[in-house]
Amino acid sequence: MHDRLTTAQPAAQGGAIELYPGVAWSLARLSGLLKPALEVLWVDDVRRWNKGLVAHVPDIAGHLFGRDPGVPCAARVALLDAFGETCFY
Repeated sequence: MHDRLTTAQPAAQGGAIELYPGVAWSLARLSGLLKPALEVLWVDDVRRWNKGLVAHVPDIAGHLFGRDPGVPCAARVALLDAFGETCFY
């Protein structure tokens, strides 16, 4: 989508997207396949946007999708050091 969708396009529609009939049902039905694939793509994007963190944050996927925020881990410590309490995306 990166080559076909600009940030201005969703903003022009109030930040919303409209799905064709049946798409929501299909996405829900295929969520078991889609979720892991989308998580991999999201982690790739986060790594690309934050090149300096790749060496310091070994488990970005665990931080984004599977870690208890109350448990300190290497990724959490590195992210807090780099960005403080501000969301880094």
